[in-house]
Amino acid sequence: MNIAVYCGSKIGLNPKFSQAAKDLGSWLAQNKHTLIYGGASHGLMGLVADACLQAGGNVIGVATYEIHNMEHWHQGLNQLITVDTLSQRKGVMSEQADAYIALPGGPGTLEEIVEMISWARVQLHHKPCLILNIDHYYDALQKLLTSMVEQEFILASNLQLVHLVNTIADLDEYI
Repeated sequence: MNIAVYCGSKIGLNPKFSQAAKDLGSWLAQNKHTLIYGGASHGLMGLVADACLQAGGNVIGVATYEIHNMEHWHQGLNQLITVDTLSQRKGVMSEQADAYIALPGGPGTLEEIVEMISWARVQLHHKPCLILNIDHYYDALQKLLTSMVEQEFILASNLQLVHLVNTIADLDEYI
């Protein structure tokens, strides 16, 4: 299975985030999944790719030419796809992935996973959308989604399109 992973280009302050990225990379390789990610060599992105590669996994990076030209792309990948824009990067990752997983990250990470949830909501895809809620990082997002239901901006059934899980082992239930 091809799995798109969205995560930070920085590691963040909580060491549990780095450990989760490494554990996810290993889990992907051990379960014979292909990692599709943003192509960077640093931050949580670099950690998940390194761990997947070290465990014998297949890693596809999708990077913009700007990142490629700045040499921030991971040079040990099995495949690197370069595109002009971030929108194109999201499109390639979405098309190639059979499932989507978000680790902690910033606004780009949030945008990417929320877009996949939105696309599932309007039935543009029927792929699992999972959020690794490491050390309660995404609790506020879960509360916001619940508020959207309470305020009738989305249906309660829409909450079934995204699964917040606390551990890597919990992914097995959905993938």
